[in-house]
Amino acid sequence: MKTTRGLRALTGVLALALALTACGGGDEEAEPAATDSETEAADAGEEIQVTGVDYAYEGAPSTAEAGTRLTFANGSENEAHEMVLVRIQDGEERPLEELLALPQEESESLVEFQGVAFAFPGEEAMYPEGETVLSEAGRYAIVCFIPVGQDIEQLRAAIAAQGEDAEGPPEMGDGPPHFTQGMAAEITVS
Repeated sequence: MKTTRGLRALTGVLALALALTACGGGDEEAEPAATDSETEAADAGEEIQVTGVDYAYEGAPSTAEAGTRLTFANGSENEAHEMVLVRIQDGEERPLEELLALPQEESESLVEFQGVAFAFPGEEAMYPEGETVLSEAGRYAIVCFIPVGQDIEQLRAAIAAQGEDAEGPPEMGDGPPHFTQGMAAEITVS
C-alpha cells in the first residue's frame, strides 16, 4: 500500500488544530491489537466505543444501523490517535485498502467527511466537529492519518504554536500515516 496521505487533506486533521486544551499524557508502551471485525452489529441509536491502539481500532463494528454513534478512546500509551469518519460514495465498490492507496485528489472525491475524534495517550477524546454518527445507510470508514512515531510533546507544541484559528493541520512529521500500518476499518450501515 502506498504511503500517500490520501484522505488527509479532506479532514485537515481538524482535531489536532483544536486540541489546544489537551494536557498530560502517558509515556508507557501499549501492546498492539488487531481490529475486531467480528464485533456484533450495532442497533440504531446505539453508542459504540472504538478504541485506537497501535495500529488498529478495537471495538469497531463491521456492520451497524443508521443512527449509531461512535465514541473514541485512545488505548495507546505512547502515540496520539484519531478516528476520522468518512462515508464512502454510493456505488463505490473498491475495498478500503485500495481507496486509501489512491492519489489524494481521487480519494477525496470518493468520500464525504462525517466527523473526527482525537485523543492524546491517556486523555479524553475531543470531537471538534461534534458527534461521530453513522447517519445513513452506506459504507463508512474510520481512518487514522497521524504519522507513525509522532513525538507527543512536539505535537503539543505545534498545536499550541498554531493557535485556535488554524487553517489546517500542524506539522506532524514525515512518518507513514497510521492507516498504512492497518489503522483503518470499514463499517457497513443499514
